[in-house]
Amino acid sequence: MHQRQLIREAIVNTLLNNTDAGVNVLSNQASAHWDDGLNLPAINVTIKSEPVEEFDRAPLSFKRDLFVNIEIVAGANDEKTLTDSLDTIADQVESLLFVDETLNDTCDRILLVNIDMDFREDGARKLGSTKITLICQYVTDLPKVQDNQIQHGNITDLAGVNIDYDIGHHDSDPDGNIDAEDEINL
Repeated sequence: MHQRQLIREAIVNTLLNNTDAGVNVLSNQASAHWDDGLNLPAINVTIKSEPVEEFDRAPLSFKRDLFVNIEIVAGANDEKTLTDSLDTIADQVESLLFVDETLNDTCDRILLVNIDMDFREDGARKLGSTKITLICQYVTDLPKVQDNQIQHGNITDLAGVNIDYDIGHHDSDPDGNIDAEDEINL
């Protein structure tokens, strides 16, 4: 299971039945909350993007910034009730997630980076959403070695290594001529 999925599931499990949205916590159901058939309030957890940069060269590892959107959608008959409901649930979400900023060791830390709000009318009913954007930072090592296996073979298959040395002369670059040879048998 990829780390992104573990992080997304950790967020959903943390919020499920712990906010005013109750059991209405979804994952990757793009804009499903705006449909009339869904019980509101509801929360949708989605992955926005994941910029990756080299973290270390030996062993090769990457720092990842996973952008997660947590969209809270609610409905009410008046704007004040709607706004209060969205603010209350947003506060619940932030409070729950920042109790453990590693999300049960699925990431190194969580950063709160943005909050967006949107409002719509559906006849007499007013709908609104608050989108909380987080960055969940973590580091991955590549290639992954599991049970002595590398992606394209077993490392125990290595029987030996032949090494050719081109050392050049004095202060010059290698000249393409082999100056020494070595063989290592395992």
